[in-house]
Amino acid sequence: MTSPFSSCIIIQFFLLHLLLLFFFISVSDAQLPSPAAARPTSIVFDTERDPLTRQYIININQGTPLAEIKLVLDLGGKLPWLRCDEGYTSSTYKPVKCTSSKCALASKSIKCALCSGTAPHNTWCHKNACTILTSNPVTQAVVPGELITDFVTVNSNEWLSEKPALIVPPRRFASGCATTSNSLHGLAKGAQGVAGLGRSSGLSLVSQFSAGFRFPRIFSLDFGSRSTDGKIFFGGGPYVYSYPYDNDLRRYYLSYTQLLINPKISEDYFIDVRSIKIHGETVPIIDKRLLSINKTTGVGGTKVDFQIPYTILQTSIYKGITKVHIKWAKSMNITMVPPVAPFRTCYNVSTIPSWPLEGDSVPPSITFMFPKNELRTISDTVWIEGTDASCLAFIDGGLNPRTSIVIGYISSSYKPVKCTSSKCALASKPIKCVSCSATEPHKTWCHNDACSIRTSNPVTKAVGYGELITDLVTVKSNDGFRFLDVPAPPATIVTPRRFAFGCATSGEYLLQGLAKGAQGVAGLGRSSVLSFISQLSDGFRFSRIFALDFGSGFGSSDRNNKIYFGGGPYVYAFPSYLDFKQGYLTYTPLLVNLKLSEEYFIDVISIKIHGETVPIVDKRLLSMNKITGVGGTKIDFQAPYTILQTSIYKAVTKVHIKWAKSMNVTMVPPVAPFGTCYKSSTLPDFVLEGDKVPPGVAFIFPKNELRTGEMTWTGGDVTCLAFIDGGLYPKTSIVIGVFNLNFFVEFDISGSRFGYIQPIFP
Repeated sequence: MTSPFSSCIIIQFFLLHLLLLFFFISVSDAQLPSPAAARPTSIVFDTERDPLTRQYIININQGTPLAEIKLVLDLGGKLPWLRCDEGYTSSTYKPVKCTSSKCALASKSIKCALCSGTAPHNTWCHKNACTILTSNPVTQAVVPGELITDFVTVNSNEWLSEKPALIVPPRRFASGCATTSNSLHGLAKGAQGVAGLGRSSGLSLVSQFSAGFRFPRIFSLDFGSRSTDGKIFFGGGPYVYSYPYDNDLRRYYLSYTQLLINPKISEDYFIDVRSIKIHGETVPIIDKRLLSINKTTGVGGTKVDFQIPYTILQTSIYKGITKVHIKWAKSMNITMVPPVAPFRTCYNVSTIPSWPLEGDSVPPSITFMFPKNELRTISDTVWIEGTDASCLAFIDGGLNPRTSIVIGYISSSYKPVKCTSSKCALASKPIKCVSCSATEPHKTWCHNDACSIRTSNPVTKAVGYGELITDLVTVKSNDGFRFLDVPAPPATIVTPRRFAFGCATSGEYLLQGLAKGAQGVAGLGRSSVLSFISQLSDGFRFSRIFALDFGSGFGSSDRNNKIYFGGGPYVYAFPSYLDFKQGYLTYTPLLVNLKLSEEYFIDVISIKIHGETVPIVDKRLLSMNKITGVGGTKIDFQAPYTILQTSIYKAVTKVHIKWAKSMNVTMVPPVAPFGTCYKSSTLPDFVLEGDKVPPGVAFIFPKNELRTGEMTWTGGDVTCLAFIDGGLYPKTSIVIGVFNLNFFVEFDISGSRFGYIQPIFP
């Protein structure tokens, strides 16, 4: 496998487009006092993004019996509301009386519901209930309803806590009940209402959760990626991400700017944008008053709205940005193409330069300047699927909009690679260009003149067809001694870079045999310049080295496995903090197989079993044939056990059975796929004298050796010799699997060597 690929039936993989939008609101109006029950310091909900409408949806568990309710997030909404007259059958909901304090929070002009005698069960009308108006943020429709309360179950956010996860009893919270057929128009399919997150309302979700659980009025959003769901946090974190270690984003990574108050639009979230830069050049805004909020009318200024897919600008600001961007594009020899609605400035995607590799030395695409800091964004263009156009992701909002700038969320950043590009030449020999019918682009991920590639499944060996694309990948630096109880400087935040991926479009069969939930394959081939290790090495200018921690051996067996790129440090905390890079790794040369250039071969010249050399009759099996590439020994960490050519397998088995008899070990019938098994209770205890006792297996190299265990428990009282017969004529004589790689290995391609850690005991 030479390059990463993903199944584009599921869209994308490996991409962490994390845009954490953080809102801090001062605490006030402590309504709904919390009962003296379990009280979390913060809570978290799963979110998802509807691919059609691009609306964000929160999943809330509510009612009795407990049911998942999907609500579209509305940043400026006054309260959560749902359509109650279709499928809401909770036995614990209660209408809120129009004489209550809650009703006063919901409506300034309090009105009491008047119902006929049969109305309550048929139309959700309850006499003397609190009548409210619910607002649809998409259609702007306002419809009448009632205020109710019901039980909501939440999950506490207990990351980094030494205490067990807190079990929070259900609490009663208020929501609106809409009962008209048009209330859900324009919302994402499956949505049952809206979750209002308004800033000033005492009944918005953030206000109710804050008052109910007595934590600060803070909420934050992890938007996830196109292939992964996101989260919404209430209460202030922690926000923990495990790359490379458990890091709380609050500690070092968040930048803040002040929230402003708009006296006429009190529920929305305004920020103080003073200017805008495009690729380092300040945009000339003639009427600076547009950037400020008029204290009398509330017109102007800048607000954030993550339900808007693209940023909307007042016409004169839009024209200023467009002019500067076109100037930059011309300087980069980017070709303009006819606009694609709703955009007006579009370019030929194949002429746009790749994402720069110089990090912060290159000005970001867009920068919103605040009084004391700035918001630098990842991408200024969005590729229009099925076309050759990549468009400036701003929309003209007209001459007299209510708000001058509405900052939206751009989520589309992938680009097809043209068949005429140098990247295509690296991926495909001979080069083939994709040709699509008129109806294909939006249905099958077929893009005219894209780079056609073949993708391979390493398990089933199935080969499929697809296209080469590029997209932005977010990574975290490996800063060494970064543990929760050890002081360390902030981790380096790496600007997202553009990397190439294969996009498989051959059907679900290409994913068969892969682990559940896998969406593709990450190729780590040795010679391909599009393998993951080569692209990361070139993109970040570090050595072509990667290391694998298999997550077993020392320490807890359930700790997260890791893969490192760039050469360490590899820091572990047993019994004290140490770096495996500092004297713990043993190395042997990597060999080149001209016929299998992507694989990792090493020079095994003999094998020992408990100190006795295995007699290998045909020594030629241990060497690679320079013409055919047959023979030799390679590493394959996807192979669970070591696979041996038949004559080598028989010789290893014979020596091992001889040793077993000398130790009075009883043989038992074999358990597939193994051919030699023993009664576990008759095996000698593991010996701890280190090098004084020969290891179970030793692969002997010209200058050193790899010592490992040789037996695996298969259940009950049976333990088997962990080698598999690979047949008389395999392509490779010895394939060392992960069982015999101990728990940590390093592949140093730049230095042509393979590193491993010897076990402390055999």
